[in-house]
Amino acid sequence: MHRCFRRTPSACLPRRLLSPKSPFTFDRALTPHACHGGTLQIIEVTTTCPGWPDVIADLAAKADAAGFDEGGLPKLLVGAGTIMTKEQAATAADRGAQFLVSPVLDEGVASFVTNELKRVYIPGCVTPSEMWKAHTLGCQMQKLFPSPGPSVGPAWIKSCGGALPMLSIMPTAGTTAANAAEYLTAGAACIGAGNSFLAPAEVRTSHSADCNARNV
Repeated sequence: MHRCFRRTPSACLPRRLLSPKSPFTFDRALTPHACHGGTLQIIEVTTTCPGWPDVIADLAAKADAAGFDEGGLPKLLVGAGTIMTKEQAATAADRGAQFLVSPVLDEGVASFVTNELKRVYIPGCVTPSEMWKAHTLGCQMQKLFPSPGPSVGPAWIKSCGGALPMLSIMPTAGTTAANAAEYLTAGAACIGAGNSFLAPAEVRTSHSADCNARNV
């Protein structure tokens, strides 16, 4: 399942893959590398990560070296998270980020990313109205943030997706390896996860085997 992508004019959007971000202040730069070592194929590096442009550039180089699988899909796709400004977006794209994620919906950033940078922009939305607005701005995926929580999150996605089937919703907060299948069954386009997926101890020691065991 984790190799299933949906082709778009500007990039490849992930389908059904846990996409860990870098959640730990003291070792954020290690997290993406531990994830890649565990064969996760879609990795988001947030701008709260110290030295994030260099981390993205390093992973982008690894992505170029990794090439494509037998189906013609990239073996590693690298993106940037917590993109709040056009300047951050431009830097991330210049370093090799193929998709940009934000906790908010900023129309100016959305237009810049989709129309000028030609990258996938995934803004944070919490209501159907925000998600529809993101869709009309050319955002090919919408990040459910903050999530209503795992007890109601899947039902929320199923209800919203039923009324607005053109959306591609990515839940983040509250997603775990244990409930990922429930979210996907409800209609989530993919899953975003951080410390609920990869524990700090695993990052410190780069336990890529443990990370790989939870790849779905």
